[in-house]
Amino acid sequence: MAARLGIVPLKWTATQTNDPVRPHIAFHHIQGPTRGMDVEWIFTPLDGGRTRVQIVHRLDFIFPVFAEFFGKYVASDIFIHGVATKTLAHMQRLAEAGGT
Repeated sequence: MAARLGIVPLKWTATQTNDPVRPHIAFHHIQGPTRGMDVEWIFTPLDGGRTRVQIVHRLDFIFPVFAEFFGKYVASDIFIHGVATKTLAHMQRLAEAGGT
């Protein structure tokens, strides 16, 4: 997987498990700066044909000394919030355009 935050390229590898019955998508990051992170995308149907998407991130760092700083300022504020916000906005545009 890859994304770009401004001029900074980001790259990571994740396994993906889809569950259309729930509906739910799970990712497990296996390479990159967030290796070990588990991400869940949970889809909840709403009235009017709308869908709420909730993204849950769980990450335990290998090096606890840097965990608080890296977790708050890098992983959460930059990586997770920045990438997830852009991804959701793009998915919303696609869904509202009929998936084209």
